[in-house]
Amino acid sequence: MVHVAPSLFRGTDEEQYPVDLIQRELAQIEQEKAHLAAALAQIEAQLAAWQVSIEGWDNLMTYCQDVAQNPETFDHKEKRRILEALEVTVVANGRDWRVSGSIPRK
Repeated sequence: MVHVAPSLFRGTDEEQYPVDLIQRELAQIEQEKAHLAAALAQIEAQLAAWQVSIEGWDNLMTYCQDVAQNPETFDHKEKRRILEALEVTVVANGRDWRVSGSIPRK
């Protein structure tokens, strides 16, 4: 990037200004501005996604604390509903068991 000192323009008429240089600098600044705006938008989108995840975890933690205080009140139907809501799947093959699940998104 070329920097032109303001004193370069003092005492000269408009025809002597390095217009091409100024236009190139302005174009470069606009490109950098667009690049930074895109990077900022990407960061904001990631932050929003993390916020949704945090809210999901907070909701799950609150729910788990509520359930932990009184788990005997859950019947088979309610337990099944919870496992389905968490998308819990169990794959069993003899002694090889695999359990997976996820926190539902709003």
